[in-house]
Amino acid sequence: MPPAGICPLVGLRNFHPSLIRWCLMHVVHLGLLFVCNGSGLNLLLRCGYFGRDDVSMAIKLSRAFVAFKAWMSANKVECSQPPFTEKMLFKKNSDILLTSKAYNGRVVVQWLSHEVHLASTSPTFSAYDPRFFVIVAALRRMARFLCGLERAGRYLTPEESESIFEDGYAFLKHYKCLTLMSLRLGMQEWFMKPKCHALWHLLVGIRDKRSNPRFFHGFVDEDAMAWIKSTYLKAHPTRAIRWIMRCGKLRIWASHLKIKKFNRHVALRLARKRG
Repeated sequence: MPPAGICPLVGLRNFHPSLIRWCLMHVVHLGLLFVCNGSGLNLLLRCGYFGRDDVSMAIKLSRAFVAFKAWMSANKVECSQPPFTEKMLFKKNSDILLTSKAYNGRVVVQWLSHEVHLASTSPTFSAYDPRFFVIVAALRRMARFLCGLERAGRYLTPEESESIFEDGYAFLKHYKCLTLMSLRLGMQEWFMKPKCHALWHLLVGIRDKRSNPRFFHGFVDEDAMAWIKSTYLKAHPTRAIRWIMRCGKLRIWASHLKIKKFNRHVALRLARKRG
């Protein structure tokens, strides 16, 4: 163990600072997507895409959610996104952020990139906001960036890393432009956040190391926390910790048996191919 006052990670065997990486989920899905989705949905609501000004905001949001569900059905996509509400979009400090779960935000940005692009083809809607086409470009670049990461494997080819980097870098340039335009218009959208800098570090890692950050982000940790919570609620309060440790050991042992079975299956298939 390292001396007192020193980070415990230093005491781990083979530890190196390069092993500490930015989490794609917390940087993008639970950060920048709140800004993108909030601005995109607010743009469609204000320009009249889901109803004119005499229609209440609740009805517009209900129509937007119906369109979102129809898009998911047509594209065979599933997520647990609840109906859109005003509290979900408009915050008490007047910020416009569409908060959602990490995966749900990923699906919403894909839908919004499609809907905002359709709205931009109509002069009636696109003339409403001078930022319209820049927002379209930013949403489409972010959607392409996430799609590229999901299609690629753990290690990227030079072409994949270059394409994904270009999409992410173009998104950051559009984000910066939208920040300046929003400030001039007095809109509390697209504010510059520290997570923009964190995204740049992720992009540099994609370009230089050609590793896919989707394979080491925090989605696995979130699944583990959900399991711990459900296990804790089933246990007696006085024996909850012991119950979690016991169930955890059983899960590890079950995973060990599954891996051994899988390895035997792979070995048999290889033997058949060689024979």
